[in-house]
Amino acid sequence: MEAECTYVFKDQAEEIRYYKIEKPEFIKYGVFIHRVYEMHKEEPIGFRETKIEFLENEMTKLRNFQNEHRIFIGIILLMKQVEILNFSLVDQLKWISLQ
Repeated sequence: MEAECTYVFKDQAEEIRYYKIEKPEFIKYGVFIHRVYEMHKEEPIGFRETKIEFLENEMTKLRNFQNEHRIFIGIILLMKQVEILNFSLVDQLKWISLQ
């Protein structure tokens, strides 16, 4: 993060590209890696069956999260496909509701 504070962007377009496209990609993978780390940290010590049960419970949590947030996930995927990133969130939701 220190490099982010001290870096001087060449122009406004570069700065917008960084904050709109590149930084979210880094954060996305950071969140994923952190969750995998937390999962391994919580993994029980024991027999194979115990570990399989733990991993099945983790998969259930992931599926529940996806089901609870499927509308939001769908919007994000649609935004990437249609490339409507320049619209405000309200405009995007209006556009999606018209489909």
